[in-house]
Amino acid sequence: MDELNLEAVMNELGRSITEATEQLEEHRSRSFEGTAADGLVKAVVTNGQLELDIHLLAKRRLDREDLAAAVVQAVQDADRQARQFTVTTSLQGRAETVTGGSSFDSMFRDVMERFSRP
Repeated sequence: MDELNLEAVMNELGRSITEATEQLEEHRSRSFEGTAADGLVKAVVTNGQLELDIHLLAKRRLDREDLAAAVVQAVQDADRQARQFTVTTSLQGRAETVTGGSSFDSMFRDVMERFSRP
């Protein structure tokens, strides 16, 4: 690979890293909400912090075990939403277009393994 192509590749990788970092920062600032017990129990996860809101009716209608299960369900729902986040850079999108939709990540790992072999 000549020097000009290598520089272009490095610049593109730098832009992709910046894109991914910006997406991660945006993700950290978002709130993810889970609910249970017909919306009477709500869990909100923001920037790794958990906020619980248990409506008075939930405390009156549910026994301790059911209330505890509702809290766990709401927290798990909020956590599941937060974990569904994926970073997709424009480089990855273009690479998957060129490769016909094959996973860019797995192809990149394969290439890196081939180059790292003695």
